[in-house]
Amino acid sequence: VLEHLPLRDVIAAKLTRALRPGGSLVVEDYDLQPMETIVPAHAAWTAVHDAVRGVLRARGVEPSYGSRLLPVLRSIGLADVSAEGYIRPSWMRDLAPVFRPVLARMRDTMLTMGVIDADALEQTLEVFDSDEHMSYSPLLVSARGRRMLGACT
Repeated sequence: VLEHLPLRDVIAAKLTRALRPGGSLVVEDYDLQPMETIVPAHAAWTAVHDAVRGVLRARGVEPSYGSRLLPVLRSIGLADVSAEGYIRPSWMRDLAPVFRPVLARMRDTMLTMGVIDADALEQTLEVFDSDEHMSYSPLLVSARGRRMLGACT
């Protein structure tokens, strides 16, 4: 959720201040970058992926925030900071129920902003019906850190 909030780092710092000394904070967020990979390569998919990330950034979303969690948690003073990630390779047909509606909702915005053309978008939607292409889920990063004993942030 933090990736969608404009003051995401400030909010993470506030969450840290709410911890008891020795308490732990766990934050999970996504990085959309792995979804750019498609096998076999598909130029329209890559272009639409980049367009989606551009629209999200224009709306104040940080689509790679999950990959920033380690340095963010360290910068707000947490100790013993660590993280793990989860990513799942999937056939495009299996990703369709989640991502086809997202593209439908963003379609007009992407076309109006001129970040993609209608042909590339249609070619991408067709890939969801393919049994030949696979991609990856967004990377889910689960990061944790501990407020140091005696810390007064």
